[in-house]
Amino acid sequence: MLAVSEFPSDELNRFSVISPSNVDEPVRLNGRAITENHLVVYLDSYSDLVVIINQESRTLAPLHVSYNELVLYIENYNLMVVEPSWHPKTLISEDQLTIKQKTKVERRYSAILPLINDIDAVLRSSVGDKVFANAAEAAEVTRQFTYDTFYSFLRHGCRKIGLIMPQGKDSAEKNRSANHFVKKGRVAVNFQGMELLQKDEDIIELYIKKYATTPSLTIIDAFRQMLKDKYYKCRRAATSEEQRATGSRFVVELKPPYERPTYDQFYYRLNNVYNGNIAQRDRGKKNPMEAAANDDGREGNSNIHASGPGEIYYLDETPFPEELVSIFDPERKTKIGKGTVYFVVDNFSDVITGLYITTESPSFATVKEAIFNASRDKQKWVDELGLDIDASGWKSKWVPQIIYVDNDVFKGQVSEGPITAGVPITVKFGRVGRGDDKKMGEQHFEIAMKLFRGKSKGHETDSKLDRARQVARKNACLTINELYDILIRYIIVRNNRIQNKQFPLTFEMARDGVKRIPQHVWDWGEDNRPGYTMYVPESQLYLDLLETGTVTCHKTHLYLQDHGLKYTCSWTKEEGYQDRKKGKKLYQFKCKYLRGFAGCILIVTPDNRLVPAYLEQDDAIYAQCSFKEIKEHKNSDPDGDQELFESELSAYLTLMDHFEDTVKKAEKERKPSPTGTIQQIRKNRKFEALLDQQRQVVGFLNAVQDTMTVNLPAQTQSDENEIDEHDARNAFYDN
Repeated sequence: MLAVSEFPSDELNRFSVISPSNVDEPVRLNGRAITENHLVVYLDSYSDLVVIINQESRTLAPLHVSYNELVLYIENYNLMVVEPSWHPKTLISEDQLTIKQKTKVERRYSAILPLINDIDAVLRSSVGDKVFANAAEAAEVTRQFTYDTFYSFLRHGCRKIGLIMPQGKDSAEKNRSANHFVKKGRVAVNFQGMELLQKDEDIIELYIKKYATTPSLTIIDAFRQMLKDKYYKCRRAATSEEQRATGSRFVVELKPPYERPTYDQFYYRLNNVYNGNIAQRDRGKKNPMEAAANDDGREGNSNIHASGPGEIYYLDETPFPEELVSIFDPERKTKIGKGTVYFVVDNFSDVITGLYITTESPSFATVKEAIFNASRDKQKWVDELGLDIDASGWKSKWVPQIIYVDNDVFKGQVSEGPITAGVPITVKFGRVGRGDDKKMGEQHFEIAMKLFRGKSKGHETDSKLDRARQVARKNACLTINELYDILIRYIIVRNNRIQNKQFPLTFEMARDGVKRIPQHVWDWGEDNRPGYTMYVPESQLYLDLLETGTVTCHKTHLYLQDHGLKYTCSWTKEEGYQDRKKGKKLYQFKCKYLRGFAGCILIVTPDNRLVPAYLEQDDAIYAQCSFKEIKEHKNSDPDGDQELFESELSAYLTLMDHFEDTVKKAEKERKPSPTGTIQQIRKNRKFEALLDQQRQVVGFLNAVQDTMTVNLPAQTQSDENEIDEHDARNAFYDN
């Protein structure tokens, strides 16, 4: 067996592409000359096995090669590791497929579903040809069809959408200009306690009392609080390594170990106070399901199901018991309740890979946001949040193969299988009520909550009296951004510095001196169990995880179905899709949008480009709102502000009443008369014009009388000779 030297093995992963450096002198692997790009579809360095499949010529059967041999060829530049580049037809969502294409994909996918469900065993050849025969028989297709479909599924990155491509004898990629990019290579202290003096004994006694009187305070938290308060040395600038490990630009430095009590000394005296019967908190189970789960037998620690980092992520969510205030209120008076916190955790290493906080109810859309955050560059994300945190120590930015979600929350919203057609993440459900299936997720929340207990008055306690009085809500002061700041720093410290004493090290880990620190386990796994993570460009991942919808092209606007909003798009106007054509159905297009921003949507063109469309002027008031906010606004009062509506209605009815009275009065005064000719009407209009002219003169004189002296002719007519204006007008008309 060839020895593996210093090639950065973390650069070789599942769905990496192996490319020949020289096709004229090709490398031969297991008898096959590597003259074209091959996709890695399975990798297990521990068993020295890599499975690859060709991507350009007619599809061949997957090739089993030695991991160590492959790495050696890469290190010697006989082969290159490049990023995968998928065919443009496979970069669309399932929603963009025609009915015929969807039928084809579903038929092919169902034919190989038994193979996909146990894909690793199939690729390892730990099952025989009989599984292909059984799958073919169940789907009522030929065995060759099953082989061709399964190989096509592998060839396109185990993505369901890849099944729209030609397969079998038609699978050769012709005239494809794929752009591949060469990936860059990868460039314990024993504390001794002190002899306790009387003042140290008094300090320990004080914090034992705090432990006894504070229900939410744990023993270790009481000990840590004691060290911070009483054995504090200084606060100094952090080194670059400390910044990466903590996310902070300063560190709290305690007195040296020989000048402060140890945890054992603290615990010993606490134990004596309670006479060996230390109070146990939260002993009772909340419901029969939890009790049953607690009593059920276990398979062991769930991390045995993951062979390496990135193979399995699990997502856990919980309403975080910290009352929050609006970020838009500088006086922090506007309460917004508790936020829901999502942790995305790697099952193999216990590294927290993602975080998402929202005030919305749990849904699969929020799950997508958590997955997106888990798979992107953390420093870029932290900068977007406007937080002053060094996130270089938070390294995870990979897409996992499998992600477990809560069965009881999300099963009605998504089915098990690929999360999208473009990203090969498989969604699976944990057992109902069995949080222990997801390893230490709930412990992550519990530890994070401890940061707030006894320190934030806005943190909800277990006290029923405090809850009844809404003490936490009254004292709420933190915003979502500040909660992000605290939890991100916790994650960085947790990943890089905190030991997980319950983590079961393997024999190989113990042999190599791996610490029970999540990031240390991850780093070891990348070197020794690589191949499970996949890098997806942030822009592609983001667009693939966006919500999809349908817009209908009308003459004046685009109508977004399901949300009832109008949009305008220059592209649809220029291309004539909004032109009215007799006998033609209205054009419809798929679109992508962000749930939290209704101001702009992306129209998917027939050639799979994305063009923006913006809210029309009628709906422009919603430009900065989320679709949920718009729905709530419309549902709250479909007619707008009710008070204004009532006022408007009253005024309109008053006007109508006056109008009707005026018409009735005029009809009573009207006397029968001929219709009149056009000439008569023109003559009559002259008198009306004279009256209007007189009003204008009066208005003019009233306006200038304060600044000018105007001599008007004296009125010589007596009051008794004055003619009423109404009578004079009638006399004029009578003539």
